[in-house]
Amino acid sequence: MLANMFSPKELLSVEIGGEYLKLAHIKKSGSGVRVLKMVSKDIRPLSDDEISEFIKNYVAENQIKTKKVITFISPRYTINKNIELPSTNEAEIKEIINLQASRHTPYSRDEIVIDYIPIGVIKGGYTKVLLVIVNKDIIKKYQDILERTGLELTKVVLGKEIICRWFQELRGAQQEPVCLLHVDYAGTDFLVVQDGKVIFARNIPIGAYQLNYEGPAQQERFLKEIQSSLESYQVENVDKFKRVVMVGAVDKLAELPKVLGTQFGFSVMNEPYFDRASFMPEVQSVKEADSKEMSYLPALYAPLCYQLNDFIDLTPEDIRLREIMAEKSRDLIFTATLVMFILIVGSFVLYNKITTKQTTLKSFVGIYEKEHQDALKLKEFYKQTGVIKRYLDERTFALEVITEMYRLAPKTVWLNNISYVYEKDNRNLKLDGSGESLADIQRFIDSLKESPFFEVDKATKNMRGELYDFEVVCLFKKNKAVVKAEK
Repeated sequence: MLANMFSPKELLSVEIGGEYLKLAHIKKSGSGVRVLKMVSKDIRPLSDDEISEFIKNYVAENQIKTKKVITFISPRYTINKNIELPSTNEAEIKEIINLQASRHTPYSRDEIVIDYIPIGVIKGGYTKVLLVIVNKDIIKKYQDILERTGLELTKVVLGKEIICRWFQELRGAQQEPVCLLHVDYAGTDFLVVQDGKVIFARNIPIGAYQLNYEGPAQQERFLKEIQSSLESYQVENVDKFKRVVMVGAVDKLAELPKVLGTQFGFSVMNEPYFDRASFMPEVQSVKEADSKEMSYLPALYAPLCYQLNDFIDLTPEDIRLREIMAEKSRDLIFTATLVMFILIVGSFVLYNKITTKQTTLKSFVGIYEKEHQDALKLKEFYKQTGVIKRYLDERTFALEVITEMYRLAPKTVWLNNISYVYEKDNRNLKLDGSGESLADIQRFIDSLKESPFFEVDKATKNMRGELYDFEVVCLFKKNKAVVKAEK
């Protein structure tokens, strides 16, 4: 509730990938958006520092107050794989994907962020998923560019999921597969969506510029790429689609739907994407000029995904921790403000009653007794707020402990279960896990012993097939925040 209360009403949506930088100053309005500012910039000849400088100057010149930024990864910078996994359990699916990540990409596991979109359960207890792989260097590059501007990057999502969400809110969750062709300046996203999810994705390196200005040969190439995409989709053994929706920079491509419909036998239509957005008068000229050459769709509707949790979240870990701490601070400020308000109102009521009802000793005594009881209740409430504050401080320690365990665990050692037991004055942490070698497990146990957070009480190890199981019982060491809270 507090997260929604304090969520920013205005955001900067920035698209960096591709030939053009696109920036939109968005104000959320119900289920739509209001566009306050909008600009594009050809960044092909610019360095990262020059891109940062352009964004910084634009924000300053237009007196944009919000510092919150959301950005997204274009489909052209993701690796997408439709795979079937022998499980229907979410935890098992994540474990299988982590173990098999390197099989689906030329990058090492440390160089990528990997996640998935569940498509559905098929026969034999298998789950079909769309595997999404993103190079960490791309996310780090976007983060560096934006944070050098003095802005605050708060969310990184996938461009294809923004497009899917926009279409779902426009037409509802489609029970039958629908193909979305999102045409941008120099590329086209071939997306198949069903039930509000992307079930297939492929990028075509031909966009509005090539189709509009480079002659019939590019159209032939485009049709061949569509054919290749259809063949790749049909291999996945999923439901065929009968409808194609073209969106994005399609104003000058009025004849293309007819060509696609004739060649492939689909029902093809162009869909305008500005309907769920309103524009300030000074933005209209930019909208009319730019929308014929490039697509602003993901940039305009990215803020609608800001508070949603059913999306793949590519936000770097340090930014996530920063947002968690900021939310904790906001909760604490809200609670303290509420308590102060109650105390002030209660004090005012007390003063008013004392000063206005002093006619007789009897009435004075009666009023005094009543207000005394009120004061005792306030005192009890104040004690309860102390418990809440101590709980919030304990949450900080729990976050520190989890972060420390994540830092200490080698990549070949994983935890299967974490148990927390509070016995008298001792707080015990029981860790059950597995590892690929005894040496790695022992290194993890030694790291726990050297950590300022844990005191290892006992540790056991045993072999199970090709893996080794272990159990470690630790005592917590209290940090300054916990000691202060207990006082």
